[in-house]
Amino acid sequence: KARGLGGVKLCISDSHSGLKAAILAMFVGAGWQRCRVHFMRNVLARVGRAQEKEVVHLIRSIFFEIDADMVRKRYNEV
Repeated sequence: KARGLGGVKLCISDSHSGLKAAILAMFVGAGWQRCRVHFMRNVLARVGRAQEKEVVHLIRSIFFEIDADMVRKRYNEV
């Protein structure tokens, strides 16, 4: 921001609470979204090795939907 960054509408990052707070404070009005890669890493850290492929497939099926209503429906199914 000090180097001229402005007009930020969306910030994407991991879910670090300090980073999220800084984004909200520095880019007032901008939205925040959790990074898909970091999200997947966090999920897979809690899943057994044998279930990894199935879990990845299920989560990716949510991201493949193109309509917001279908995303919500698939999310609830998963």
